[in-house]
Amino acid sequence: MNLTATEKYVLRLAALLMGTCVVFAWVGESRISLAIAVFTCEVLALDQLSVHLGRRERRALAPVEALLLGGFVVVVIAEVMRVISF
Repeated sequence: MNLTATEKYVLRLAALLMGTCVVFAWVGESRISLAIAVFTCEVLALDQLSVHLGRRERRALAPVEALLLGGFVVVVIAEVMRVISF
């Protein structure tokens, strides 16, 4: 079976996120903000490690990365506000 670079990326991302979900379930973690932060960091790290993707694929990932980074910033700001108001 010959997989393209994009198919390999999708399989690696799915395995990484599923593994994280299993670990979260195993330790009983239920905070959605932590899950969003960890998933975002994993996706961004995998994107940076996926240098074998073509220019078109990297350009397609740019809006996804921007959206994830924006969501991560919102979660961080919400957590900081929660801590400050405590």
